[in-house]
Amino acid sequence: MSILCLRNALDSMAPDRPVWLVPEEGDIITAGEVAQRLRAADSFVQRVRGKRVAVWADAECDLAPLLVTLDGVCRSITLLPSTLSAERTSVLLKQSQSE
Repeated sequence: MSILCLRNALDSMAPDRPVWLVPEEGDIITAGEVAQRLRAADSFVQRVRGKRVAVWADAECDLAPLLVTLDGVCRSITLLPSTLSAERTSVLLKQSQSE
C-alpha cells in the first residue's frame, strides 16, 4: 500500500507545471523545483521519519515549505503558533508526544 503524499503526486507531474505562488515576491514555483527541494531535505527527512514532531514557524513562507517536506513522512505533526506562551507550548508538546 502506497502512502498518498505530495512526493508521490510530484512524480506524476510535468516538472515545469506551476504548483505554488509566492504572493509577496510574485514567484511561481514549479513541480520540478519542489521535488528538488524535497530531495535536498532527505537527510532531515530521515531523522524525522515515523516520528511525532512539533513545528514552530513565524511566517507562512517558512511554514509551507516545511509542511511540504514533512508530508507523508512523520507519524504526526503538531503546529505550534509562535505566539504561544512557554507554559502552553510545554503542555502541547507533552500532549502531542512530539520528539
